[in-house]
Order: sequence, then C-alpha cells, then structure tokens
Amino acid sequence: MSARPGPASLPAERLAGSSSSESPPSAVGLCLLGVAAAVFLPVLKGYWLADDFTWVGQFSHYPWSDAWRLFLGDWSRAISQEYRPLWAISFMVDLGISGLRPVALGEIGISR
Repeated sequence: MSARPGPASLPAERLAGSSSSESPPSAVGLCLLGVAAAVFLPVLKGYWLADDFTWVGQFSHYPWSDAWRLFLGDWSRAISQEYRPLWAISFMVDLGISGLRPVALGEIGISR
C-alpha cells in the first residue's frame, strides 16, 4: 500500500483554498443579499393579500385545545384546501403576540 500524499506535497494554491478563477465567498454573499433586498424591500410598503383576511378570521379565535386537530383533520373544506398545520399554528402564535393589529402582525410576518 502506498501512503497518501500529505499537505507538504500539495500545491500552495490548493492549501490557500482559492484560485484566481473563483470569486471570494463574501462577494457572492453580497450579491445575493443585494438581489434579495431588491426583491423583498417593496414588501415593506405593501398591504395584506386577500387570503390574509380569511386566515385572520379563521385562526384568531381558534381554540388552542383543538390545535392537535390541525394535524389530523380534513382540510378539504378549509378555505385554501392546503394541508398546512405547522403554518396554521405559527399563524396562531403570531396572532397571540400581535392581536388583531394588522401592522404588528405584518411586522412579525416580515421579521421571520
């Protein structure tokens, strides 16, 4: 069996972890951050979507004692007809923190 080459036998460029053709990770991260900001910053001036009013109405008074039913229940008669029990519980927590104040609920939603 032959021994594997050690660090001393590797080229200096590989040991440094970069080459001239690769971008530094910080430049890529800043670029992605800029794209994300350009896409999502307009949301701060936005308003609720149409289905948000329905979700507030449905979950603002949903009893916590029935939260387990969200995982077992039939969602075919729900407004959105989507099986989203963790989202529903998260929404109930948000409503518990913000109450029915739209600005506070929006700030909680955006901060996630």
